Amino acid sequence: MKSRVERLQPPEVIRGRSRDTTTADLREALARLQRTEVAPTIAALAREVGVTSALIHNRYADIANEVRRLSGREAGASEDSLKLALKRERETAKCLRAENLDLRQQLQAMASVNESLRQELRILHATGDAKVVSLASRALNRPGFRGGRLV
Repeated sequence: MKSRVERLQPPEVIRGRSRDTTTADLREALARLQRTEVAPTIAALAREVGVTSALIHNRYADIANEVRRLSGREAGASEDSLKLALKRERETAKCLRAENLDLRQQLQAMASVNESLRQELRILHATGDAKVVSLASRALNRPGFRGGRLV
């Protein structure tokens, strides 16, 4: 069980590490990581200093933000790109809905014309006045066709 003195002191003092020395160690480690070819990460920085990445995130936000900036992942940048992507997708969906509506109207108009032509064809067949010949039956009787196939 912790003594009363240990409970009143901040965790850094109990472990023998002060905030100032940890900050200095983090900045030195960040400078070393910057000299390498790889972009620094919070996890790599934490390993270098011997602390957890959660400590850097929770207690040293300024250093965490600097690491994110150096690695090209500034806070809020991904949110902005997601908002932009969502806006583009909404515009695309709006255009596609308009195109879909236009195509449905065209289909409806074509279906109406098609039905009118079918009615006219039925009337012509019924009266017997028109010389209506099925194209499919003519194609099958042409020379070069046998059994519905081209020979």
